[in-house]
Amino acid sequence: MSFLGGAKVDWGVEVDGGRFEIAPGGTLSGNVRFTARDAFEARRVVASLVGTEEYAYDVTERSGRDQSRTHRRWETHELWRQDLELMGAAAIAAGETRALPFEVSLPAGAPPTFDSGVLRVRWRASASIDIGHGIDPSVDQPILVPLSAAELASVDPAALAERHQGAEEGKPYTMSVEPRPFIAGAPFAGTLDAGESLDLSRIRVEVKLVVSTEGSGGLGLGIALPTGVRIGHDARRGVTETRALWQGVLTEVPGADGTRRYGFSGQLPAEPVATIALPHGAATALVDVIVDRRMRRDGHFTRPVAIASR
Repeated sequence: MSFLGGAKVDWGVEVDGGRFEIAPGGTLSGNVRFTARDAFEARRVVASLVGTEEYAYDVTERSGRDQSRTHRRWETHELWRQDLELMGAAAIAAGETRALPFEVSLPAGAPPTFDSGVLRVRWRASASIDIGHGIDPSVDQPILVPLSAAELASVDPAALAERHQGAEEGKPYTMSVEPRPFIAGAPFAGTLDAGESLDLSRIRVEVKLVVSTEGSGGLGLGIALPTGVRIGHDARRGVTETRALWQGVLTEVPGADGTRRYGFSGQLPAEPVATIALPHGAATALVDVIVDRRMRRDGHFTRPVAIASR
């Protein structure tokens, strides 16, 4: 894979094994290769492994005339950085190629690659040449960091329990799921033991991902105009996004002890999602069996679940 890193250098990044992937606690090794288009003096070449958390929040602007506008904004927080000097000062001739080996490490417990509309975790391997003037030639390579079932942390124990008990309109129910945790891109199944007969034509099942961000650190700024109108910023607020990763149907299966047992099964999409906790946000998941009760509020048989990348 080659990249154009600047006006003077063409880049190539190669990793051992051919996969741009590193598990928490693991290492990524390979070679950074560059070819100079023109001669230049390099002060040093540095490779970096960087993880960032990107999170959204809302800020509402208000005026004294009861007018307001809400803006969605993003901030980026660096979660991890490892810098490694690959080469010191050197004169590089036009057309010269250098191949520099590297090895970077990821700490155990590092958060996985994650994507949503309000919270993201990005990992990248980068290299740059310090030339001391102008724009330093550089290259960025996205890195996938998976989350295995064994590495799940900060998860509600109920999400990993075999059976979850709840009540809907005062009637108890029990929901079981396999596997625990769910795995992105893999099949799953579950059963619902309900205390009532359900009209299956009015029921859908969803696996939902609920992502929320922190809203602390308000701005609280404002100015008073000569007209007497005050324009200011309220404290910023965290935001929440709920997304159905999967939708399916409920079917009746044989039950024991006279209970009404129903089943569901499906497969999660192979997306970079997981149940995680970050400095400025978190993601949880649940199975939601939704009953359309027409003129009444919908019924919900729910249980928490955990999701790992693999």
